[in-house]
Amino acid sequence: MTGIKSYFGGVVIADPELLGGVPVFAGTRVPVEILFQYLPDMNGIEVFLDEFPSVSPAQVQELLAQLEQVFQAGRLENFHASIAG
Repeated sequence: MTGIKSYFGGVVIADPELLGGVPVFAGTRVPVEILFQYLPDMNGIEVFLDEFPSVSPAQVQELLAQLEQVFQAGRLENFHASIAG
């Protein structure tokens, strides 16, 4: 488990030995960034889950809930500072 990083309560992991460290939904080989490609469509999450059945609805819900918390007032500045380096 060396080198594996866990994010958003373990919903997302980044493992250098799995897709070169691209963040994926835990227990899958599905990159998180693919979910965001589906979101502009009104049925995007349903379509995403149909096309990537190894990702559970609970994983998507948890990730989105965690992101919502990050972007709430007061935490947005901390988030921006953390990604700005």
